[in-house]
Amino acid sequence: MKKDKTQKANPKNPLGRRIINPKPLKSTFAPVENWLLENADISFGAMVLYARLVQFANKDGVAWPTREQLAKALNVSTDQIDRYSKELVNCGLIYVEKRGLQLPNLYYFLYHPWMDELPSSVLGNSEAANMRPPEAANMRPLEAANMQTPLNKRTEEKNKEKNTHREESVCVSQIEVSEYTLEEWTHYAENQPNIKSPKALARELAKDKKNDPCMKQFRLEQEKLKTQELKEQEEKTKSSPEVLKVKLEIENQEQEIDLGKKLYSSLTKEEKQKLINEEWMQLQKSEHLPKYKRMPEDKLIEHLAYQVQKKLVSNFKESQATKATCERAAGA
Repeated sequence: MKKDKTQKANPKNPLGRRIINPKPLKSTFAPVENWLLENADISFGAMVLYARLVQFANKDGVAWPTREQLAKALNVSTDQIDRYSKELVNCGLIYVEKRGLQLPNLYYFLYHPWMDELPSSVLGNSEAANMRPPEAANMRPLEAANMQTPLNKRTEEKNKEKNTHREESVCVSQIEVSEYTLEEWTHYAENQPNIKSPKALARELAKDKKNDPCMKQFRLEQEKLKTQELKEQEEKTKSSPEVLKVKLEIENQEQEIDLGKKLYSSLTKEEKQKLINEEWMQLQKSEHLPKYKRMPEDKLIEHLAYQVQKKLVSNFKESQATKATCERAAGA
């Protein structure tokens, strides 16, 4: 029995199907098989992309064109290539292995039961209908297939395997796959307790869209944990010595400003004017005088009053320090 060479590169595809080589012979055109061309469950753009991928495939049935190459080959945008690729993945026709690091994706072609169905355009509707017994005319394909009598045990096993693949195809076409990627489901599975094989669980969860609410709840919990961690980091930062030192400096500055305002308000109008004039005389000797001359008069007076308040605070602290020194000397 010949070995299937396409089994050499067997990636971890989520549907667990065997890898096939859709390109047994070299060709200079992009062939579209009849089983794909007459299928109404897939868009025309996805068909053309599948044909182009077949053209890019090597002898083992693996293709690795870049998104830009495919967009140029189909004369569409890279975003449209991503949509067509996602459609092919959802139909179970290909598996895409994302490698990252600016490397092109690897495209693997999967076996699909559609490939075993003979198109009506080849047989003709009347001949296709005559191939089944009359009582199977109104039955579904799976029921009609079960009515055929096998010639021997080996044929019976083949028919059973074929029906299994057909049922799998029906499930894949009827059940919508998850909107989350396999990487996101892997991260979800790795965070679940008592899971021996997170990747296997992730592949199963990614097959059905009904599992998406679990992922949404998980992401909400992850966001809450991140928010809590950020709060803890902020609290640690607030309690650090450097932050406390800055806070203390700000508080001292605010206290000095309040003290300066109190000392300044306790002066008479004549004293205030005298101190402002003295400050103005000192300012005229400064090299920044042109800048202050361009200031409005009210802003200039506010600046001079602020400088007076700073000097009042400085003189007050010096007097307090001198007083404390004298008291200590008298007590000694």
